[in-house]
Amino acid sequence: MIQSRLVVATSNQGKLNEIRTLLDDTNWLILGLADFNLQDTAIIETGNSYLENALAKANHIAKLTGIMTLADDSGLEVNALGGSPGVVTARFGGPLLNDNQRCQYLLKLLSDIPKQKRQACFRAVLAISVPGGLSFAREGILKGYIAQEIRGENGFGYDPIFEIQDGRTLAEMGTEKQQISHRFKAIKAIKKVLLDFHHD
Repeated sequence: MIQSRLVVATSNQGKLNEIRTLLDDTNWLILGLADFNLQDTAIIETGNSYLENALAKANHIAKLTGIMTLADDSGLEVNALGGSPGVVTARFGGPLLNDNQRCQYLLKLLSDIPKQKRQACFRAVLAISVPGGLSFAREGILKGYIAQEIRGENGFGYDPIFEIQDGRTLAEMGTEKQQISHRFKAIKAIKKVLLDFHHD
């Protein structure tokens, strides 16, 4: 059987690897942006929602490659901050900060907030754009808390400060994270869409 191709519209290698692993049991050949010699892949995320941003990315890359494209937009929503950082999660604290600095910035903002009021969730929206106009989207949510310190060596982004119910951060979980993550839940839902497609 010929493998169908799916482009993942991200230059974040950690995210690409996670999506590849989660789709490993499908018959799709998962490609990243680095597999193409594309000039204009940057999309400025100006949408007011994860869905708008994910669809904009998926549509743009599908148009450039002519191949079905999956894009995601995800974010961290902290109750004590009124749902922030939300759609600006990747740029929270300023565009020049690295992952560790963003985590430190968030911990500083929450320094006076007790554990029982540090509820948060990760939300992921995955969108698929099919050249020719069709599009689909699915959402996944993971609830937890913001830890009081950075813990763990695995993962990326805010994983070292996002605590799940058993008290571990996502960065302390290793590959177990892939079975509970917000992205896993969204991928699980979107797999059903992928199984209905077997063309380029």
